[in-house]
Formats: sequence, structure tokens, C-alpha cells
Amino acid sequence: MISVRWADGAPEIDAAVAAQAMKFAVEYFMRQMQCGGIKGRVERGIGEDEGRYRLSFRHHDRELTMIVGHEGEIISQDLIMAAPKIPAEADLNSARHDLGQSTTNASTGLPVGGDRIATQTWDEVSRN
Repeated sequence: MISVRWADGAPEIDAAVAAQAMKFAVEYFMRQMQCGGIKGRVERGIGEDEGRYRLSFRHHDRELTMIVGHEGEIISQDLIMAAPKIPAEADLNSARHDLGQSTTNASTGLPVGGDRIATQTWDEVSRN
């Protein structure tokens, strides 16, 4: 099945094909392409990959790579979805401090500053 066609030396892929491969609704995919939220790249194969192209689409946590033959058929595709990045503990403590929440002392494990409820016992909280 031909999924990619060539116009003026540049590949054109049906938005529905790329959107489905990236696990997006077609409308979302098209909006993101138009505003630059999805970045695309085309690479031409050399040597034993002569006649093939690698099309890559990247959006935040995912990257789609398609290998396309010289007649526009998709030979393979791979979607990589990265796990969300977890902020470093120092960043979390800074954010908690900024929000007035309690953080803990690394050496004692006891709450430090911020929210009073975090430093009270259950009996004290239930009386308030």
C-alpha cells in the first residue's frame, strides 16, 4: 500500500496515517503540525539503504520513525513514547517551599517549615 507520495522531491504523507501511528486524533495532529508542535525530518538512505527514506515526527514525549520505500510504501514504523520526567528532589522541595508546604530534613526525616498540619499529631488536627 502506498502511504507516502513524492511532490517536488519532498514526501507527502496522509495526516490520518501519521496521526494514527502517533496515537493522535487527526485534527490534533494537523493543528500541531501547523503551529510547529510536531517537528518532522526526512533522511535519505545511502549504501545498502539506497532508495529508502526515514521520516521522523517528534512531539513532546513521543517520536515516530517510519522507513519508507522508493515507491512510497511504509516498510516499518516505530513509535517511542518516553516516560514523563520526574523532577529532582531538590526541585520538588523548592516547589513545596514556594507553595508553603512542608518539606523534610534529609538527615532527621522531620518536617521543616511550611504547612502546620504536617507537623501536628492526628489528635491535634482532629480538634481543629
